[in-house]
Amino acid sequence: MGHQDYQQVCLNGHQITSSYLVNPEYKKDRCPDCGKPTITSCPSCNAPIKGHMFVDGITDLTPDPVPHYCDNCGDPYPWKKVNKSLKLSGLVKLIGVVGSVASIIGLLVYFWPSSKDTNVSIESHDGQSPVITDNKGNVNINYLSTKQRSLSVFSNDNKPIILVTFPSMDSVYNQNRHICILTEGTQIYLTGLKHEFAPGRYFYRIKVLEGPSKGIEGWVSDEHLKMG
Repeated sequence: MGHQDYQQVCLNGHQITSSYLVNPEYKKDRCPDCGKPTITSCPSCNAPIKGHMFVDGITDLTPDPVPHYCDNCGDPYPWKKVNKSLKLSGLVKLIGVVGSVASIIGLLVYFWPSSKDTNVSIESHDGQSPVITDNKGNVNINYLSTKQRSLSVFSNDNKPIILVTFPSMDSVYNQNRHICILTEGTQIYLTGLKHEFAPGRYFYRIKVLEGPSKGIEGWVSDEHLKMG
């Protein structure tokens, strides 16, 4: 034969005793670790918090874990709610620390020169978005005119003009990455993004300005671009 004992636990989840009935000398009104009040039953349904299971003739020294949910009504015990709040608070603090560190690094990168020979020149035409190029330590920021950013596509050696989702030659041969096939002469607009997939060769991010695919954005190889 045997009997089920109860636990006494503080509101922060510290176990006072798992043998509340058999060992009453361990009872405490408040937790010695954090000072919070203690309970022995579920605040929602008043069912006892199950503790140690005593079996006649058997001595079991296995620790009894503190449960997170009431096995009678299913509601979380107070310490489970506290743990969720602490985790959320910790996450918010971590995000704040990461954001602060990122801001500091960004400022250092912006204001700290990469070399003594670095020169920066800025040219502006028509107030358009910039394209940044790197040339042996010199950074040139050129604002392209509307004419420079308005292009048309053409077929090179009768190759199809394929708009893809990812800037790589693998995407050209992978139909799952195809967005559409453009007609030669279709007017497009450079978004300002480009990706070098081989020395001196680029994929450009474009927006289609006319035809059935008007308004769609994707990547196209430089071999299909010419000035409009």
